[in-house]
Formats: sequence, C-alpha cells, structure tokens
Amino acid sequence: MLVRIAVGVAVGLALGLLLGRVLFRSRSRSLRLAEQGEGFVALAATFLAYGLAEALHGYGFLAVFVTACALRRSEHSHGYHQVMHGFVEQIELRLL
Repeated sequence: MLVRIAVGVAVGLALGLLLGRVLFRSRSRSLRLAEQGEGFVALAATFLAYGLAEALHGYGFLAVFVTACALRRSEHSHGYHQVMHGFVEQIELRLL
C-alpha cells in the first residue's frame, strides 16, 4: 500500500512539474498551450496522470490530485488556471 501511494505521488509530482514547464515556460511558443487558452489540457492531464500511475501500479486518483497541485504551483498567478477550471466545470455539469 505504501508503494502504491509513493508511486501515485511521484507520478503526479513529476507530471505536474513537467506540464508546468511545458505549458508556461517552453522555449517554443507552439508548446506554450497556456497562451492559447485551450481547456482540454486539464482533461488530458487527468487521463495521463491516472493512466500512468495505474500502469505503474500506483494510485491513479492520488496522481491526478498531485498533478493538479504541482501544475497550479508551477505558475500560480497565471490566468490559464481559470480557463482549465472553467472547462472542467463545464464537463462536470454535462455529466450530471
């Protein structure tokens, strides 16, 4: 059980930091998706974190949570977080 927790946290932290670097600080403007304002990144990050953690026999839900926290922390004042939050809320409302 502790190994699964550690794997979930490690995957989430690594993925969140990597996505934060790519989304906000990439040298290539085409990779800086935060400037394009696409909300699908939130959905993609969720699926990627969950799938990768589960494939490595870790807790996927924990990886998704840690990914979101690390991504938010990488550039906490950027307006793109509101775009992702709004996108996720729209998806949640449509699923209800």
